[in-house]
Amino acid sequence: MKWLASLPKTSASPKCMIASPSREVIASEDLGFFAPGEGFKAAEDGVTARNGAKPINTSGGLKAKGHPVGASGVAQAVEVFKQMRGQAGERQVAGDVNLALTHNVGATGSTCAVHVYERRN
Repeated sequence: MKWLASLPKTSASPKCMIASPSREVIASEDLGFFAPGEGFKAAEDGVTARNGAKPINTSGGLKAKGHPVGASGVAQAVEVFKQMRGQAGERQVAGDVNLALTHNVGATGSTCAVHVYERRN
């Protein structure tokens, strides 16, 4: 999806929250963060690590929280809120977080929710 490139530029790259590590690779490509086939390499090279150029799953992903049905999306929103306010403690990414994205696939893959968050001062 090339729509990410049209989002307003900020002082930091977008932060992204995805449910699990395997989905991180697939979704990071589908969402346009990386070219097809490059998501795994980006994760392996640390690009998506908390201190990487494009942090993904700064809290460890929803599986790290037990992926509670119904609460998973809320957990993503809370993590983004904390990151944007600089209140994520040891999980805090460097720099100002002015743009973030959450992505969650539900049920058997039949539903998907993507939210883009922007902090305006």
